[in-house]
Amino acid sequence: LRIPDQRPLYQRLEEWSFSSDTKMMMVSCIRNGQTSSNPTYFVKGAVDRVLRHCIFVRDPSPSLSPPNPVSPGLATFDGPEESSSLSSSSQNHPLRPEHAELILKEASQLGLLGLRVLAVAEGPDPHRLTFHGLVGLWDPPRPGVDRCVRSLLESGVRVLMITGDSVETAKAIGELILFYFYDLLLIGPRNYGRSHFHMKAQ
Repeated sequence: LRIPDQRPLYQRLEEWSFSSDTKMMMVSCIRNGQTSSNPTYFVKGAVDRVLRHCIFVRDPSPSLSPPNPVSPGLATFDGPEESSSLSSSSQNHPLRPEHAELILKEASQLGLLGLRVLAVAEGPDPHRLTFHGLVGLWDPPRPGVDRCVRSLLESGVRVLMITGDSVETAKAIGELILFYFYDLLLIGPRNYGRSHFHMKAQ
């Protein structure tokens, strides 16, 4: 996608690691030659959590197209392929409810492809961020997992899948692993704080 690497332009000041509570990872940086009194915050994490901290969106025209489900993909709201989601030529717009709805819908579509979906944002204040786009990562199951799960199920073992990924991603990966073991029952992400599925043979 010809997106330039911004990291050489900044010095990292502080890092807040990903946690199960925040579901985000954040760093504060200063641009080379600037003082630490005006840092820029870069954030990546669960789409709904990142959106809570965003008040702007970068060029919100809906030009998304899902990536190939067998390779890493990037989806942004910045128009033509040659544009960068962090390009200075882009403009910030107030993040409206319809923008957030579209972003969540696109994240769901990427999840249905079996992709792990992250939102990326940046801004001068961790609670006044600009949403830049969605990243879909393809992390396929390890070879042999499908045979192992099938053997357990056919032996009468109750198999659970517990994951921090979205419900859509969990379902897609479960179906990919199990093939004809298709029945996935959502037990309760609200209770467990994550996607929790009970798999059983049809």
